[in-house]
Amino acid sequence: MQKGRFEAPFMPVKTTMILTPMKNTEDGFKVYQAKYNNLRKNLENYKYDDFQTFYENNNIHSDQEYVDIVRAGINRPKVFPKRQPNEKWHNPSIYLC
Repeated sequence: MQKGRFEAPFMPVKTTMILTPMKNTEDGFKVYQAKYNNLRKNLENYKYDDFQTFYENNNIHSDQEYVDIVRAGINRPKVFPKRQPNEKWHNPSIYLC
């Protein structure tokens, strides 16, 4: 899947965190990577108002599973600022300036 320059839509997370990529030798990497690609497509095409709906509609069972899915989709350490699923197209902290 091709990502734009800024990789929008942005992946929502419940708290700000720094994630490192999952190694392709880790258990479940291929499954998580496939889920990540599907999740990005869904995030681009569907609207989610909250994390419960986002998780339910994408068959995510826990916060840890979601973190593993995101880690499988990145290729360098990355900061993920706290963001709700309905804030996927913008950075709400820009408005604080």
